[in-house]
Amino acid sequence: MSDALAHAHDAALDAAPDAGQWRRVGRALLVDALGDARVRARLAEVAPGSHPVLFVTDTDGAMAPTVASIDALNRDHPDPDLVAAARAHLGA
Repeated sequence: MSDALAHAHDAALDAAPDAGQWRRVGRALLVDALGDARVRARLAEVAPGSHPVLFVTDTDGAMAPTVASIDALNRDHPDPDLVAAARAHLGA
């Protein structure tokens, strides 16, 4: 993952050397990584029966990308009310 981030960072800076582009690329890589089935499998091993709401956020103040990550990472979540509560809390 860190190799992918480093490569994406270099590619983003070559294409458009701005911090916003790098944040978008980095956030997309993190969402992809957290969306990997191995993450849910590992969570099930570590905390059987738990179903955390996964999301990626950053400190730039814009919450729309965080809410989008909630939607992307929790499509099959067994507790839709918990996902909705996270959306409402983090989208506010």
